Order: sequence, then C-alpha cells, then structure tokens
Amino acid sequence: MATHNSLGYFGAQFDSETAAEPALSYAILSSPRTGSNYLCARLSNMKDRFGLPMEYLHADAIRLMGPRLLPGVTGNISLESYLRAVASVRSSRDGWFGIKVQPDQLLPPFRGNLDSAIAFLRGFDRLILLTRRDKLGQAISGAIAHATGEWFNFGAEPKLDGIDLARLLALVESMQKQYIGEDRLIGSVGVRLADRTPLHVCYEDIQDDSEGVFRRILTFLEPDGQVPSEERIHRPPTRKPPGGIAARLREAYLQHRSDNQP
Repeated sequence: MATHNSLGYFGAQFDSETAAEPALSYAILSSPRTGSNYLCARLSNMKDRFGLPMEYLHADAIRLMGPRLLPGVTGNISLESYLRAVASVRSSRDGWFGIKVQPDQLLPPFRGNLDSAIAFLRGFDRLILLTRRDKLGQAISGAIAHATGEWFNFGAEPKLDGIDLARLLALVESMQKQYIGEDRLIGSVGVRLADRTPLHVCYEDIQDDSEGVFRRILTFLEPDGQVPSEERIHRPPTRKPPGGIAARLREAYLQHRSDNQP
C-alpha cells in the first residue's frame, strides 16, 4: 500500500537538511484526488525552496511527528506549538514553510468552528485552493483509493481483484456527495479570504498543462522574485494511472444509475 506511512513522509528522512527559520508560509487547501500530492512533491523537489508541503494535520502526522519533535511534552500538544516544531524541520533554506490541508482536517482542531479555521488560514502568507470539476471522476478515484489502500499512485493501474462491485459503487455515490460538500467549504473559504487573493487551481488544468500550472504556482508564491527551475528527485511526484480501471468503473456506475432510475 502506498500511504503516508509506507512512504515515510512523516519520518526524519524527509526533514530538511537546510531548514531555516520560517519567514514565509503557504497553505494548500485541497479536496482529495485533485492532484495535490503531485504539486506538493514538485514543490518539495525545488532545491532549497518553498519548504516541504505535506498533510501535517493528518492524524498520522500528528501521532508520529508530535512526539518526535516535542519529546517530553505530555498531554495535548497545542496546534501552534506543533506547527512551530514542524516548521523548524520542514522549512527550506529560503525560509518558506508549506502545508497541505484537506477539508476534513481543517475543522477538527477548532471544534468545527469555521471562523476559527478561517483565522488560522489567514495566518499564512499565501493560500492555494485546489478543486476538481469532474466530481464523478474524483469520486471514482477516491473510491478506488479507499478500496485498495493506495493513496499515492505512481503510474500503475490499481488492482480491484476481490473487491465487491456493489460496495464500490455505493462508495462512489457517497464520495461524490462528500466531495461536493468539500467544494462548498473550499468555495466559502475563498469568499471569506478574497482579500488575500488566493490562487484557485483545478485538477483538470493540471492535466491539460502541468508545467504551465506549476509555473503559475511558483510565480504566485514569489511574484517579485526569479522563478526557480532547479529540481531534484527528493520526493517522487505521483503519476496518473492509464485509467482503464477508472473508465470501466465509471461505465458500471452510470449503468447502475440508469438501471435504478424510477
């Protein structure tokens, strides 16, 4: 299974060897299956630039990184202390710190209070919103990831052998509703923080012109600076699989919906 833990993303091996005191920060608020892992890997691979953005509010990140970076601290760790400790090892030489936050990770630290979550996001110097237009395609990708446990894909077709089709189709249905709701939340954040002029990127734009979108993100982060070009393979970018399995699941889902129309 390709997960955060299996890839070691929250371990010391991904701590920056050239970490500087964080001076600038950005957050990527993204619904799942929108190309966020690809973009975060590309940003991580910019040598000494733009930090190492990952899901630092993921439960596994807090469980693994909290005790490692704050040894001896007992009881609940404050969000501020935790992120300060993370930034101390996951910033880059240029002083940038980045974090990816998914909608289901945004509200729990603030007990569901959206105003507090908005205030948290306002504390970042840059905000990137990442969504996907094709909600069925997003739900199919999410259902496959849930069913297989493969959250990071590097170009291989997923294996669905032995997975019950009816359960998978029900999962597609529920995830479609989930992602629509998450888009509403991201849209609400965008409206509330319009004065910060967040950058909105769509998954389909990445598919159409990945290099152009990536350059747009770099320019957004450093509008007055020279856009860097040196990349290293520190964190392999994810790659979209051929899509045969997803296409067949889409066909099965649409047929299922047609067969069950009143």
